[in-house]
Amino acid sequence: MSRIPKSSPRELAPEGAHSAAVVQIIDLGTQDSGDYGPRHKLQIAYELVDEKTTEGLAMVVYRQYTFTSSPKGSLMKDLRAAFGVKDTDIEMDDLLGRACMVTVEHKETDAGTFANVVAVGMLPKGTKAKKATEDLKSLYLDETFDQEVFDSLPDFLREKIASSEEYESVMTPRMKKKVASNGKATAKAKHIPEPDEDEEEEDEEDELPAPKKKVAAKKVANNVKARRR
Repeated sequence: MSRIPKSSPRELAPEGAHSAAVVQIIDLGTQDSGDYGPRHKLQIAYELVDEKTTEGLAMVVYRQYTFTSSPKGSLMKDLRAAFGVKDTDIEMDDLLGRACMVTVEHKETDAGTFANVVAVGMLPKGTKAKKATEDLKSLYLDETFDQEVFDSLPDFLREKIASSEEYESVMTPRMKKKVASNGKATAKAKHIPEPDEDEEEEDEEDELPAPKKKVAAKKVANNVKARRR
């Protein structure tokens, strides 16, 4: 099983266009987006299937999106460009393992140099899709919340998720239920914020990769909420 150690130094993905596959979908909950205000964020990880780290491990890059079905949001733009999605009534986990192209650019910041995903699109016609080596994994802050998946994430990512109101909403009923039923808790679904038709968002720096576990499929529906099939 391929896995990038959480303690390994950040190794930048090469700049340019790469064949890739979706390997992670992580709900980050509502986060501060600077000038754009609070936004419900989603992180998608793309494995660069033709690249390896110097240790021979999978090379993974990340892009954060506002978790919304707004046609002006980067999420829907990328889904249309990479997978031909024509409506918002989709199962997010159906994207896991799907092949695409990603374009990476390096960005210099005060915190260091980051390999940013600046574009996502379809594989060129005739290009053979390669399978990812990373296990496919997703996590959502609703009734499907998986504690094991959450615990496997890097510390900084767990802290980011735990700061969100969605995480608190999930954990409060879960913990109360745990006391009453010895751990057999079920959290209520958490609605995703309604899309802002004027919403535009900036790209964010990539995040360190996390371990893997596959969980149940998730839907972003026209009424803008995630729910089970």
